[in-house]
Amino acid sequence: MKFVFDCNPKYYKNEDLFKTATEVDYSDMKNKPTIERVSQNGAFTITIPDDQVRELQIALNYAIVGMGMDNQDTVNYTGRLLYWIYDEIVIQLRENKR
Repeated sequence: MKFVFDCNPKYYKNEDLFKTATEVDYSDMKNKPTIERVSQNGAFTITIPDDQVRELQIALNYAIVGMGMDNQDTVNYTGRLLYWIYDEIVIQLRENKR
């Protein structure tokens, strides 16, 4: 399954999203996702086997807790980027089921 990420720069920069996606620890996944830039504006894709979507969501969830929160358990900028990626996956999954 291929997920495409191209954010409106009003919210987040694609470069920040791409960098954050590449910093997530995917080592617990059976197959590490392929993360590639696909346009000059920084849009990128994450490609994984269809049966690995849930594992990708779990890896992102762990990253939100591990990288995306500061000492007071508030979501920092990295956490907001990770939440955006996670939410975009959910949106694209719903759109594919239609």
